[in-house]
Amino acid sequence: VEFVNTTNDITNPTHALRIAQVASLGGSEKMAIAACVSILGTSLGDMEEERFTQAMLLWMCTREEELDNVNTGAVMNHLLASFRTGQQNGEPFSLKGKTVNSVLKTARDVQESFAPSGLKNMKWDEDLGDGKLIEIEVKEVLTTLDLVNIGDQMQNCLQTLRGMYKYAARARTRSSSFWYTTSLEKDSGMEIMGKELFKPKKKYIIVFEVWSESKIVHQAEGPGSTYPTNLALKSMQKWAESQDVAWDTWEMW
Repeated sequence: VEFVNTTNDITNPTHALRIAQVASLGGSEKMAIAACVSILGTSLGDMEEERFTQAMLLWMCTREEELDNVNTGAVMNHLLASFRTGQQNGEPFSLKGKTVNSVLKTARDVQESFAPSGLKNMKWDEDLGDGKLIEIEVKEVLTTLDLVNIGDQMQNCLQTLRGMYKYAARARTRSSSFWYTTSLEKDSGMEIMGKELFKPKKKYIIVFEVWSESKIVHQAEGPGSTYPTNLALKSMQKWAESQDVAWDTWEMW
């Protein structure tokens, strides 16, 4: 039933299978996204490897809370690589008795990283008038964990399975780079007797995609897939002009 339900939204049959597997094991949508953007989303293994994959997904789904701050897709890649290495060396690899801590200690990289585009991050203070200053920061998305976090913060299509694996694929091949902008009110915290009781929170105000070859901003949007605010567009323009990127080519995400 889970597999049939996924096919209405997912066109890649391998992704549909992985989504169904994770759902049947009680895993979250975030875990399903991780499976799709990992090696598991590219092809199926032989019968022995698929048995291990099922056991691995069960192990991860039942420990999802412990893996909350970890890039689970990269953990899957690490575990599958460990299984394949064991097969080649005639030393079977099993998750029996393994804890999250013990697995992470052996993983060199639990987060898929994307190659930097060569464009620069920027940070500056923006004067809104009446003495009100905000800190603007424009940063490049360089990991799959960043993409998941931006989807959560901005409540946009990166929360969906289709959006996540589509944009991760573009970032992976570096056909595009992805950027987000935050604003932070300065001097808006609260202190009592020298103790900071309240810290201002960064607001995610825009996310945008830059095509690498043509160096243009292809698409952008504000929180909740809304039209970006004037402040967000002004910040994107300032960053783009400093990087020799055409910004007025953008369209809604």
